[in-house]
Amino acid sequence: MKKKILALLVLLPGLCLATVMIPLDLNRLTDQSDKIILGNCTGKRVYQTGNMIWTEYTFQVFEVLKGQGVKEIVIRQPGGELDGKGIMVPGAASFLPFEEDV
Repeated sequence: MKKKILALLVLLPGLCLATVMIPLDLNRLTDQSDKIILGNCTGKRVYQTGNMIWTEYTFQVFEVLKGQGVKEIVIRQPGGELDGKGIMVPGAASFLPFEEDV
């Protein structure tokens, strides 16, 4: 019995996934960004790669505040919910349809 419990404890950490997004202050975010846009969230796609669930948000760009001009941009975030299975990543942003964001 002890061998089965030990084997489970040894294998269990390999089955767990952990990701945390570290929030940055506005100045650091601005400095490290390639692009800063003002736009509306026009789409959301959730998909799985391996054991990880990802969410992609599509934005229609109204104004480019930093970087080269684009009409549309896709932002990929770790986490999401797919087929009743979900992964929550603390600190990851989420966006609502037609929400205006920077």
